[in-house]
Amino acid sequence: MHLELSISELREKLKGIEEGSIVLLNFNSLDYSDLTFEALDFMINEKGAGITYITASRPYNYLASILENKKIDKENLFFIDCITHMANIMPEKNEKCVFIENPASLEEMGMHTERLLGQLKTENKFLFIDSLSTLLMYNNTNSLKEFSHFLTTRLRINGIGGIFVAIKGLSDEDVIETIAMMCDKVIEI
Repeated sequence: MHLELSISELREKLKGIEEGSIVLLNFNSLDYSDLTFEALDFMINEKGAGITYITASRPYNYLASILENKKIDKENLFFIDCITHMANIMPEKNEKCVFIENPASLEEMGMHTERLLGQLKTENKFLFIDSLSTLLMYNNTNSLKEFSHFLTTRLRINGIGGIFVAIKGLSDEDVIETIAMMCDKVIEI
């Protein structure tokens, strides 16, 4: 019942997000996975957004199977997978996903982000980062703050929205507060 209430609350709060908005989603660790997929589903299926999804938490193949099971449309969805190489797996080439060496490759992430956002075929575009908490395990606080500032600036210049996911208690509060200041809205569940 608790998760159902959290999902309902999240969907209600996401309704108010406008194109080009930058939002921080700060989830509790127990519901993080379910809420992240709900947010993605809502943005794609309800808001009609095209998404470039940076995943530092789960490999692309795993995400693709979950999205298939949840019937989330992958037509206008691209991925930057920062984790598959870390598992010493050589991924097959894929037109929907760019595989980078590791989550510490922030510059490479930024480069591919711009290119993939440009390939989205919708007016309503969002960058979805899953998750800041995981990126903090591989990057120092200042690097992640600078990277987030760079991304939010680029998104605003180009009229593109952003969704940054963090996990309560697993993130450096200073980083979360800094990123929250750059956002239009913070949703805590």
